[in-house]
Amino acid sequence: GRGPEDPEAVIVHLPATGEEGYEGRLAQARRLAQHGCCSVILEAAFYGSRRPSSQDGFYIGRVTDYMYHGLSIMAETAAILEVLHERYPRAKLCVTGFSFGAAMATGAAVLAGTTCKAPVACVPYVGGESPAVLLTGMMRHDIAWEQLEADGTIQTQGRAETQDRLFEVMAAMNHWRLAKASKRFAQGPAVS
Repeated sequence: GRGPEDPEAVIVHLPATGEEGYEGRLAQARRLAQHGCCSVILEAAFYGSRRPSSQDGFYIGRVTDYMYHGLSIMAETAAILEVLHERYPRAKLCVTGFSFGAAMATGAAVLAGTTCKAPVACVPYVGGESPAVLLTGMMRHDIAWEQLEADGTIQTQGRAETQDRLFEVMAAMNHWRLAKASKRFAQGPAVS
């Protein structure tokens, strides 16, 4: 059979919200290894060893940093998939994640579709199409609404308007827009 130098598949595992460390994903990777699959477990920007010293736990302090967090996960994963294809040209490639990791896996697969020279499978589980789910799901109580309203970043007239504006920003970062943008990126710059 094929071994670690020539794996059947290589799977990139992405973190769920607040998942610092590797324990849960490592257990999944070990089970997959029994079937000839190698795994890469990504430590996301703003998490674990990549967390800024001023950040309180996994809570990302600014909306812009949260957006950078998501975009960096997707871009880094797409780049990792390219490198994996070069290193293991016969291996099937896959990206997976749970919840937030599922949304990031889907976005990474969209980006990899324009940059990687091999097909990339995507196995998201329990994910949404945009980060807007943070505003409607169980984590909505973890958002520092008072801070958003007080620092003037979002110019609004009260809580309802702040929530509406943040929902607009988050909903705009969806997979349909990412796919459209990545196709334009793959075509290269417009020449006039």
